[in-house]
Amino acid sequence: MRRALIIARNTIRESIRNKILYVILIFAVIIMLISGSMSHFESQVQTKILKDMTYTTISFFGIVLSLFITIEQVPNELDRKTIYFLLTKPLYRFEFLLGKFLGVTTVLFTAMALMSLLLCLLLGVNSEAVDANLFKGLAMLFAKLTIFVSVLIFFSTFLSKILNVALSFFVYLFGHVGDYLQYSFTEGGSQLVSGLLKFCQLLLPNFRNFDVQQSVVHDVQIGNAFMGVLFTYAALYSLLFLLLGHLIFRRRDL
Repeated sequence: MRRALIIARNTIRESIRNKILYVILIFAVIIMLISGSMSHFESQVQTKILKDMTYTTISFFGIVLSLFITIEQVPNELDRKTIYFLLTKPLYRFEFLLGKFLGVTTVLFTAMALMSLLLCLLLGVNSEAVDANLFKGLAMLFAKLTIFVSVLIFFSTFLSKILNVALSFFVYLFGHVGDYLQYSFTEGGSQLVSGLLKFCQLLLPNFRNFDVQQSVVHDVQIGNAFMGVLFTYAALYSLLFLLLGHLIFRRRDL
């Protein structure tokens, strides 16, 4: 575990050098513009719109940040030949992938924390109390993105960057609309396609489970037990993709 933490620390340093903070600055400007454009709404309506739009923005930038940080991690090590130096050390390939995952998710968590802090400040300016439900919703969003990061790392062990992005986004999108597609083909009589989609649903993560944006906006309380189940779900899927990546990565002749 100590060796994985060393890899994570180096990953954090590399991510910061990639000027990720500029993305946070862009986010801040967008939120400030949004906040200033809603001053004519009633306070309660303004708060709901602010929560809705900023949650969507955090979700969007979270995906962009995950992709931007993760997509380069394994390929860069291969291109720069640093992977050969690392693997000459007493370092298992799973520790290498785990370190990359921990490093990326740490940077992602920090970025989301800064964006969430800005959201809290904006709510404070509007004289609205920041409740625990908001933080629960943002935590669920982070849990969903950790699965997405593990998917990106998994595909990066054997695919090019373009194919990695394409398949990772397929997994992400299918995790949101897979049940709708499966239902549509079932109602349309396409049993073969419906069965194939149902099989994919069993294998791939269901990201719709983490969609609690409406609960955050309308102050519908998110249960602690529900959160615990989904955090476990996210941890298990992340571990699964890292293990699958390890099985493929260790077969590569490096």
